[in-house]
Amino acid sequence: MDISNAALTQVALQKELHDAFARWMALCEITARKDGVSQEDLQQELDWLQKRRDLLLQRSTHQHMRQVVADIQNAEVWVHSGLRAHMQDLRALSHAAVDKDGAAMPTINHFKHALQAGLAQIGLWSALPFPYASKVIAGAGFDWLLLDSAHAPSEVQQLLQAMAAATPGEGPPCCHAVVRPAGNDPQAIQQYLGMGAQTLLLSVQSAAQALAAVETVRAALADMACMGHGAGHALDSICLLVQVETREALSQLEAIARVDGVDGVFIGPADLSIGLGYSDDGSQPDGMRALIAQALAAVRACGKAPGILAPDPESVQDCLDAGALFVVVGTDMQLLREGADALAARFKTAQAGPGLGASMY
Repeated sequence: MDISNAALTQVALQKELHDAFARWMALCEITARKDGVSQEDLQQELDWLQKRRDLLLQRSTHQHMRQVVADIQNAEVWVHSGLRAHMQDLRALSHAAVDKDGAAMPTINHFKHALQAGLAQIGLWSALPFPYASKVIAGAGFDWLLLDSAHAPSEVQQLLQAMAAATPGEGPPCCHAVVRPAGNDPQAIQQYLGMGAQTLLLSVQSAAQALAAVETVRAALADMACMGHGAGHALDSICLLVQVETREALSQLEAIARVDGVDGVFIGPADLSIGLGYSDDGSQPDGMRALIAQALAAVRACGKAPGILAPDPESVQDCLDAGALFVVVGTDMQLLREGADALAARFKTAQAGPGLGASMY
């Protein structure tokens, strides 16, 4: 094995070990809540696990790391089996669940935890009418799915169905639903939270608007709790992402990122590029790429998770290298169009080939 291959193997094993510890720590939180373990005792266990993980990442051999990952996976199977005996389903392991009366049940937001742990989350933007497209692509293997109710012609009930499709009820953590409301209307936000949304993406133009978004979410959770419909939606289970896509918002980027209660900042490159006078054809000139890299680094430096829509496959790794933690790598409309074009081109080309008619009939 040459040096480059050895380095790649090391990085892959380290990520696998990091992910395994993240899953195990999430399971510790679930079982601690179920068994009534105090927060102090739980935190001590989590702190120990973090130190153990860091030590293994620094000093372990490849063989040892593989063994630790295998041991954690075996333990996960055992813990899941025990949880099945105490819980009616496993949705609480990864996503929002709803009880028989429609009230949100206590859950862990694994998407938020992954961002806090510095684990990159790869997502897809869904803007086709819900829930049909989301149901198809939810199982494709993406970490998260952006449900864009701002641009998609969807009713609330359809959005609820799309969220259920994007968060399968069984098995390990799968595709996390991130909801983008049409606006920052408090009533709509409360409605989405009541439906089980754990992560919201809201557009802002300034730090003041970001603070207002945080206060709106907190007020909605407080109202839900007072009405008995939101006991399970603790503030720490909600992930609030804000979108920056204008010159005005970019000028206040660091102030927006520092707002307490904002978990991540999503850069909208298309509108931002137009607003800054760059090309509107979707291309990324050097100046825009440099600006995006600076913006992602600035958000990361503020202790928040940076996110972005990568305009093409070649730019995804550049964004990750610049510090992006949640990246949209495509849209359902793009996949549908490209798939349809490729299929049509394949058979149109084949139809023009010699002797095809005789072979088919």
